[in-house]
Amino acid sequence: MQLVASALNGAIKDVKKGEIPGIHLDNFLGSLKSLVEKVPFIKDAVAMYYCMKDSETPTFVKGIIAAALIYLFLPEDAIPEWVLGLGFTDDMIVMSTALSAISGNITEAHWQKAEEFFQA
Repeated sequence: MQLVASALNGAIKDVKKGEIPGIHLDNFLGSLKSLVEKVPFIKDAVAMYYCMKDSETPTFVKGIIAAALIYLFLPEDAIPEWVLGLGFTDDMIVMSTALSAISGNITEAHWQKAEEFFQA
């Protein structure tokens, strides 16, 4: 029980800092850039990422974003990506639900950074 509490405490600290627990973000944006042609909601994911990294974003919003982005990159999810035509359906549902929940926290600056990222 103490091990779970310790892991949860570490994950909460990561989220407060704008990091995704258990995932190294060194190549996070590069991974997203490679999906831009295949996945229509990738620009939303990048805007959410910039929102999560913003120190002004509330912790609970960062947690919602972290959960959605973790789900996006999980190799095993409800519908595997290799299922033609349906692979990203579950990811789209998770991302759109998260985006609806936190949309008031994503600023024009976050959207602008996402746009600049894809133009670079």
